[in-house]
Amino acid sequence: MPVKIVNQITSKKRYYPGVNPCSGATVHMTANTSRGADAQAHADLQSKGNVRVASWHVTIDDEAAFQSYLDSRQCWHAGDGRGPGNTTTIGYELCVNSDGDYSQMISNAAERIAMDVVEYGWERSDIKQHKDYSPWGKDCPRELRGSKADISWEDFLDMIFAYAGAHDVQPKPKPKPEEHDKADDYTKPDGYWGTDVTIELQDDLGTPIDGEVWNQSSHWLDENPALTWGWKESTSTKGSPLIYALYDFLVAQGVSKSILGKRDGKIGPKHIRGLQTWLRNIGYYHGLIDGRLGTGANGKSSTIEALQRAINDGKIHN
Repeated sequence: MPVKIVNQITSKKRYYPGVNPCSGATVHMTANTSRGADAQAHADLQSKGNVRVASWHVTIDDEAAFQSYLDSRQCWHAGDGRGPGNTTTIGYELCVNSDGDYSQMISNAAERIAMDVVEYGWERSDIKQHKDYSPWGKDCPRELRGSKADISWEDFLDMIFAYAGAHDVQPKPKPKPEEHDKADDYTKPDGYWGTDVTIELQDDLGTPIDGEVWNQSSHWLDENPALTWGWKESTSTKGSPLIYALYDFLVAQGVSKSILGKRDGKIGPKHIRGLQTWLRNIGYYHGLIDGRLGTGANGKSSTIEALQRAINDGKIHN
């Protein structure tokens, strides 16, 4: 029976701008052996907004292959930045959950990749391991590299091209039109500013999208526990493009520079007071103008929750 194909195209913006020419494949293994860590679970992780700055096109287990991103996306899976792994290949994650059938998963993966071999005309040398692109030589796909279940990397390539050479290889179903390139514009209002909030703001304010806020003071990050995933400490005087853009947006919205303080690209207390002032002015925030993001045992921030609701309602724009 042909491998089941599921299109679960996420609208989360975990990719570079530009078009992937689909010149080859990059094969990964999830390294997650937990029970239930199957293709559906990994597809759901991408749909909800992976807390890691990572993305891939297809996840495969012993039952199905889930497509999360269109082939044309330049996803973040190979660890080489804007190198050829991320920008020119399709990324496949192969599941190694302990309650799955490993050999059947490998067969499904070979069949699924064979569909793209036929579609894009790949040769054997176009099918790469994650290790081929990893700057630090990551041992991935580890199980295939180690010939688990007596299936070596070369055996896997043989299986792919055996499927590709079969006359009855099935073309993969195309995503429905409404699944193409949906704007996301949503982040869960949970009171924490992590990767997803950053990506939404970067998209709304027109800055490069990488899910990270660079060059921030460790002191301010320590003072604001609701700033979580993707906030990067640095002693550099250079600030974050996103924080510069947010400052300019707040000024354009009528927040006084005397409240916001210096335009330095840092999320200090004055900048936070300016954000709180704007959110209060538009009726989204009713708390203190205290220049803090996160207090108490759980570190949540009502300011960030208000910001998330403003993002969801389309209040922030370039």
